Amino acid sequence: GVLTMTANSDITGAVTNTTTNEGTITLANGAHSFSGNVGNTGVGLKLITVRTGTTAFGGDVKATAINFADNGAVTLATGKTITGAVTTSGAGTGTLTFLGTGSTGGNIGVVTGAELSAVTFNGAYTVGHNIAATTIRATDGGDITISGDRTFEGGLDIDDDGTNGILRLGANTLTVTGTLALDAGGTIYSILNS
Repeated sequence: GVLTMTANSDITGAVTNTTTNEGTITLANGAHSFSGNVGNTGVGLKLITVRTGTTAFGGDVKATAINFADNGAVTLATGKTITGAVTTSGAGTGTLTFLGTGSTGGNIGVVTGAELSAVTFNGAYTVGHNIAATTIRATDGGDITISGDRTFEGGLDIDDDGTNGILRLGANTLTVTGTLALDAGGTIYSILNS
């Protein structure tokens, strides 16, 4: 089924699916919020389409894909996870902000394909997937841990607001295709092989 939400509308409570990879939510332009989890069975919903305005998810989001059909914004509450890919229909559009702790559950943007505009980490986050965005940043106390060899396509800015942003590489290899900016107060931790 398809749920089309009108401008500036919200859902209080959970959105569930009975069959994996079925069910679509299409958001009209404007602000939206979801107070509970979205998707619960198998891989979750098939697709969530985001347009202009800010969509705030207060729970876990389980969907094969969240797609930016326009230059909108998505925020994810602390301790919550997006399970599935985050994509964009237009290169350089769509802003994704993680407001606190958690871990990625799918690729964000498409490396060598369509990049998001920006991905921001505002808390301690484990990144287990590739990210493609014009700007990727750790800000407002952002603490990014890389789990495995990853690619960040775009510029990476650690501590772009002076609040001690951190990038933890461990023994993993992170390929950054754009400019790596390590601002005052920013730190990169890595294990060097001899």
